[in-house]
Amino acid sequence: MGFVNKALEDMPLVAPDLTISSKTTINETTGINCETVTLTPESNILLYIGSKILQQSNSLKQFFVPLRKKGFILTREEINFRLEKITNDVDILTDYMTGNERIILLRKKLETVEPKLVEVSSSNFEWLPELQNALNLGKNVIAYATNQKPEGILGLINCIRRETNGSLVKCFFMMDDAPKFDPQHSFYSKQISKNMDVNIYKNGSWGTYRHLRLEKRPKVNSEHSYAYFKNRGDISSFEWLEGALNTDVPLEEGRILGLVSPRRVPPRYMILILFVDR
Repeated sequence: MGFVNKALEDMPLVAPDLTISSKTTINETTGINCETVTLTPESNILLYIGSKILQQSNSLKQFFVPLRKKGFILTREEINFRLEKITNDVDILTDYMTGNERIILLRKKLETVEPKLVEVSSSNFEWLPELQNALNLGKNVIAYATNQKPEGILGLINCIRRETNGSLVKCFFMMDDAPKFDPQHSFYSKQISKNMDVNIYKNGSWGTYRHLRLEKRPKVNSEHSYAYFKNRGDISSFEWLEGALNTDVPLEEGRILGLVSPRRVPPRYMILILFVDR
């Protein structure tokens, strides 16, 4: 369960409340409660995690009892488990194979409500009042973009979902070539029926994005450092690099920023970052 807590605790605006329910004694883990829990409809659980749950197909319904309306089940199954064994009233949201097991995320089928469709584009903003009006009226909305280049729709949806009625908005972003967006098209209808908030089509499959922490690197004390972009125009490639200058290294006159008189680098503390739209 520790890796689940680690995966959730670095998500913005998410405060995981995890409990391990077991009759056997389990060593305490930071951030996780360990106790014997009686699960009831009032438990209001968002995510239920277990092993070989789908192999108990006759009693699968009992695992949905303690879940909230849109709750999920995450189960670890044998790698040769056949999905055909699952009943039709369940949606398979993720099916991921590791070297020796199968990780399956599922949810009970939800009622699909006909949504208002809004195409998001950076070339014009005629769609914005349409989106605002739909939310003000409390309508279910699918905001979609069918551009192979990033349109900023993911950041937009993340912001909108924090506003009033924002939870009514779902996002579809087709980064690969895909059919024209049509909820009746089989390419989209199956994915829409899963009622997922963010749906991204890339590399020939549906998925999503998540927040990841920046890679941790050792701190270095340096008298001289400079900012650098590995890829021009790509802010995510921004890095601080250690420079070669320090106060103990003699310099030739006039070799740095018009310094004529001093032969050693004086202390300076400044940084200039200029972002230019191209």
